[in-house]
Amino acid sequence: IVAIGDKLSNMRAMRRDFLALGDKLWERFRTKNPDDHAWYYRSLAEALSDLKDMEPYKEFVRLVNEIFPKKEDIK
Repeated sequence: IVAIGDKLSNMRAMRRDFLALGDKLWERFRTKNPDDHAWYYRSLAEALSDLKDMEPYKEFVRLVNEIFPKKEDIK
């Protein structure tokens, strides 16, 4: 539960900054490739899926899917 709280906070900040900066957001990170970030956050969502019925997890997944869209979103 602590992990989802921390990662949800990260995703909220990332969404805010992504809306303001667009793809320039990735210049702030050591890893500049957004695909690497997508892999990381999608992997976290998968690892934390036992929390799938909790609202913070649902918000986290929604934000991951919004910032890193792909054909098959996380459910």
